[in-house]
Amino acid sequence: LKLQFLYLIGLSPPTPCCGGGCRGGEAWMALTGRGVAPEWSRPAVGRAELAGMEPLNSESWRCSGAHGMQNPLEGQPSPDPGTQSDQEAQPAGRCAGSRTRIFVAASMLAVVVALALALTFAGGGAAEAAPEEALLSIMLAPAGAPPNAGTAWSVSPADTVGALRARVAAHVGRRPEEIVLTLALSEGGAAVVLTEESRTLGEHGVGGGAVVMWEVAPATQSPPTSAPPTPLPAGSTLAPATPSPPTSAPPTPSPATPSPPTLAPPTPAPCDVDGVQANGATCGGRVQWVIDNQGKTREAAEDQVCGEYAQCCCFPNWGALVTLGGQWMRGVCYSPVPVGSGYHIDEATRNAHFLQYGPLDAPWMAHAGINVIRTYAHVSSAAVDVFEAEGVKVMMAVDPTAGAAQITSVVNGLKNNVGVLAWSLGNEWNYNGLYQSPAYSIDDCVAAIGAAADLIRSLDPSRPIVTVYGEVPPQAIIERLPQIDAWGVNLYRGDSLFNAHTQFASRSSKPMFIGEYGADSWNGNTDAVDQGVQTHAVRKMTREVVAAAYANCAGGFVFSWNDEWWKDTAGGVGTQEAGGAAPGCENYYPEGECNEEHFGVTDAHHSYAACPQDAYDAGATGCSLKEGYYALRDVYLTAP
Repeated sequence: LKLQFLYLIGLSPPTPCCGGGCRGGEAWMALTGRGVAPEWSRPAVGRAELAGMEPLNSESWRCSGAHGMQNPLEGQPSPDPGTQSDQEAQPAGRCAGSRTRIFVAASMLAVVVALALALTFAGGGAAEAAPEEALLSIMLAPAGAPPNAGTAWSVSPADTVGALRARVAAHVGRRPEEIVLTLALSEGGAAVVLTEESRTLGEHGVGGGAVVMWEVAPATQSPPTSAPPTPLPAGSTLAPATPSPPTSAPPTPSPATPSPPTLAPPTPAPCDVDGVQANGATCGGRVQWVIDNQGKTREAAEDQVCGEYAQCCCFPNWGALVTLGGQWMRGVCYSPVPVGSGYHIDEATRNAHFLQYGPLDAPWMAHAGINVIRTYAHVSSAAVDVFEAEGVKVMMAVDPTAGAAQITSVVNGLKNNVGVLAWSLGNEWNYNGLYQSPAYSIDDCVAAIGAAADLIRSLDPSRPIVTVYGEVPPQAIIERLPQIDAWGVNLYRGDSLFNAHTQFASRSSKPMFIGEYGADSWNGNTDAVDQGVQTHAVRKMTREVVAAAYANCAGGFVFSWNDEWWKDTAGGVGTQEAGGAAPGCENYYPEGECNEEHFGVTDAHHSYAACPQDAYDAGATGCSLKEGYYALRDVYLTAP
């Protein structure tokens, strides 16, 4: 009514001031306190502002020629607003007739006021309920990540900030109260920190293509000690872990007991994508929505939904699962060097360590869905048997510099053991020169690996042969080793793999796998144990590995199973320090420091008698399983 009255006395402009003659528009803005024209004289996007969104300022609309205005949010000239009202779009005569309307306005004023009062007391001033909003596509990305690191998400304008925060928290493995969300309405637009839990995204002005940046609140980087865990998304059968790590010193090593724990078999999550719910919709329904609304192929849509919801990572129409030796590898790197020992030990001692700790570790590996371990040196057939008994295969390391006689002895001694999954030649040899002194050049490494692969193929043609490179190898290196069946890639890029599998696919059609990924449980920002940061990184990156399972990725190996106290050479082998050195540790999550002795998802003591089976318990004194173990288990039990 206020707008109609101002219109009648000639103070409401049909358009913002394009072409002059807008004295009436200026008066309208002054009287109403609004910096924009009325809803009925603006393009459709303005109607959202009147429905509860933040008002746009006058600079948000700019003239484009004589008859059009440019809408910065839509990027297209709007129709001449003069065609949307009963006034003619005349640049110099917009205020004509205002005097003649004053008399009419005066005579109608009493009727207007009476009608306004009647509507107020009758509740008639309430806005008409808006129709149900269609889903929108936004981009979710960690704060500070490159623009192409975001993931497309589907949301409704009616979703609340609290609901979005809970969804992001579940996606990145944190609790909702730890997550800070910042919304940019458009590229280059003003950033808005989303703090009002009950306010909807529509009220914040979010539209298709908006970018939501997330980060963990600085005050909550250290894991909480009492808050309840975040429930898993609907449809999951897995109990969530309570994110509360112990704050006391590591437990005193206890002698290993020969009898393994009795564990219930793992229960995989259901794989019926049309029956599994993911935040209120079925997995299959979400895939179809991405196809219909984002124009993606079914494969790309399934990859996206799998990356958002772990329980959706089992689509029956994905085609062939990428495997190695018949396995999609839910792996972990394994080197059970005990406290007080160094890594460079003889073969007999190494086998003794595997036989001592393997019976304790293997049942808990199987309980977490782990089906293969990766070694860094060859071990005996008896050691392989320990893991095979639990359904855990071994990717067996073979030193390509050992010479033909030694390689032949190792392969012939193990090739009849069904527990050996594949032969692995070298680990990130582009960094270490295969540990020779002086170090081998890249050419020398390639020659040694090629010769060893040819020899192994002649001895055992039934198993795949792999090699592991530091980062994604160049195409030229891949092509020089045609004997290699699959390439491992060790990645330390923070808390994401950033689509390394697509980088590899652009260089080779062969399968690949992630040879190492993970994060340590020491936070250099707080100089304290922080299992929460490791839990977040392990959960997030393992989901990314799963999402690539039907592309070209045959699986991955979390680094590592247990802490190794020998790695920081500045300290002793009997104490655990923060520090050490490794290639690429400037990218380690969260602070870019090499805390090499804290990378295990279990501690260094192999003590499990007090461990709960399904969820982390910070109060379980003497339990070697870290919170990261349970995060890995949650994802692996939903993996192929």
